[in-house]
This record gives sequence, structure tokens and C-alpha cells, in this order.
Amino acid sequence: LDVTVEDNTNPNVICQNITVALDANGTATIDASMIDNGSTDNCGIDIMNLDITSFDCTNIGDNNVVLTVTDNSGNTATCTAIVTVDDNTNPNVVCQNITVALDANGTATIDASMIDNGSTDNCGIDTMNLDITSFDCTNIGDNNVVLTVTDNSGNTATCTGVVTVEDNTNPIITCPSDFTFTLSAGTSTYSLPDFYATGDLSVTDNCTVTVTQIPSPSTDLSVGTHVISFDVSDASGNISSCSFTITVDTNLAVQDIALSSLVEIYPNPVVNNLNIKSSNLIIENVKVYDLLGKEIIQIDTRNISTIDVSQLVSSKYFIAIKTNKGMVIKSFYKN
Repeated sequence: LDVTVEDNTNPNVICQNITVALDANGTATIDASMIDNGSTDNCGIDIMNLDITSFDCTNIGDNNVVLTVTDNSGNTATCTAIVTVDDNTNPNVVCQNITVALDANGTATIDASMIDNGSTDNCGIDTMNLDITSFDCTNIGDNNVVLTVTDNSGNTATCTGVVTVEDNTNPIITCPSDFTFTLSAGTSTYSLPDFYATGDLSVTDNCTVTVTQIPSPSTDLSVGTHVISFDVSDASGNISSCSFTITVDTNLAVQDIALSSLVEIYPNPVVNNLNIKSSNLIIENVKVYDLLGKEIIQIDTRNISTIDVSQLVSSKYFIAIKTNKGMVIKSFYKN
């Protein structure tokens, strides 16, 4: 009598859940022994297999895997486990130093891409941010900025770059026009004002400036022609210059008082047109001066009878009327 002995009992398969981390290349590999949790068989196990053994960035999170156990008689059984794939690798952050120039408004703006020098991550970069993106005149020179890179799993890393801020913009200046200052009676010199402080020297720059006037304010100028120059420099050494001339003369200081009654100006105060009326005098030219003695109108037409003063600001003015008999000086008010 022949007796056939068979093994028809399936293995007792026991799974366990595991967590694996992706490596620097964004991959992870497992084998059956990592999922097996003590599977047994009455006649011994032959092989164990998994349906999935490799994972990448697309598998981050929970993944079901099936463990198949085959015994020495070919009987099989399976169980399912969860493989949780984590990305714990911080980005590889690489910074570079840059130089930026302030614009005409004295500002400069940068973004993360200008500091980034090829940062990478095993599963891709989500965002890049800088702690400082805007600069102004107070930041001229080297400034440390921190680049923060965050990957798609929320891992972050930082590096520091240097932003060198430069100001390469020259100041823009406009000098006053050349003018003649006529000394009043009893004076022999003209005291220079600070033309920057009075607003006669126009200066604009994206950052703060230092203005040097040559000769300096309060210098007494004698009769003659003088060159007034200005050097305007900013903190970065950008310089612009200009100059103009002042002629100091004494014409206004000399007049024949007896002639004054022979010349009439009206209306006074005046709004638009100032009329000049003379008796037995030939008018050769007319000059109008402000209170500082600066010549603002000159008319060389003989026997002129009307001057348009509508463009003058409201103030007191002097008018010097040169006649064939001598100089007549009067004052008028512009409304």
C-alpha cells in the first residue's frame, strides 16, 4: 500500500508597516525581509517576494505593498503592509555675491533668483525667499542677505550672499544765470549769498549731497567780474560742477537827483505794464533790479515808454533809467 503525503497548508504570513526615507537622489529601496514580521510555515518557507520594492519622490506618503510568501511545497499566502515614504533631505543651497546700482530714485530691488547659484533638491524646490530685497542710500556698500530654499516636502536650508550696493549716479546741477549786481550808494562790495540755500542753485541727486561754493558764501566781491563755481558731490564720490559770473558795478549808485523830477513811472503799484514818462529827456536804456540788486530786466530801446512786468513776482523793485542827461533811479511795487 502506497501512502502519499502532501502539504496543503499555506504559510502563515505576517506583515508590518515601515517608514523609509528617500536618499539624496530621491529614491528608496526595500526588500521582503523589511515587511515580514515573523511569517511561518509548517514545512518551511521557500521564498518571500514584494510587489513593489522601489520608491521615488512621486511616492511620498503611504503606499500599499503586498508580501507573498511561498513554502517548500509551493503553497502561497499574502498580506498587505503600508510603506510610508518620507523626504527628510534638506535642499542643497548655493549662494552667489552680486553688485547692484541704485537707480535715479536712490533705490534698488533684487529677488531670490539673483542670489541663487544653482540650488538643488532631491525632490524639487518649492520656493526661494530672501530676507532683504530692497536697498537705498543707507545701504551703500556690502550687505548680507539670507536665501531660504524650501523643497516640496517642507524641508528648508539657507545660505548667505553679499549684495554690494553702489551709487554711480552723478548729481544734476543747474547754476544761476550770469547777472550784474549794481552797488547802492555808500557801498563798495557785494556779499555773496549761499546760492544753494536760497534755491538759486538747483541740485538733484538720488542720495544726499555736499555743495561747495567757491568763493564761499559771505565773501565780499569788489567791483568787477567774478566767476562763482560749485562742486556738488555725494557720499559715493560722484561729482558734478558748474559756474556762472557775477559782474559788480556802481551804475545804480550814481544818479542826478535833479533829474528825478523829470521822469515819472506809473501806475505804482503796477500789475502788468509800467509806464515811463519823461520831460525833455531821451531815454537810452532801462534796467530793473530786485531787492538784492540782481538785474532781472534790461531794455536797450531808446525812448521806451512801457515795460511789461506781468511776469515778476509780487515785491518791491528798483528801476534804473539811463537818460541822455544822467541816471534816474526809482522804486515801484509789483502786485
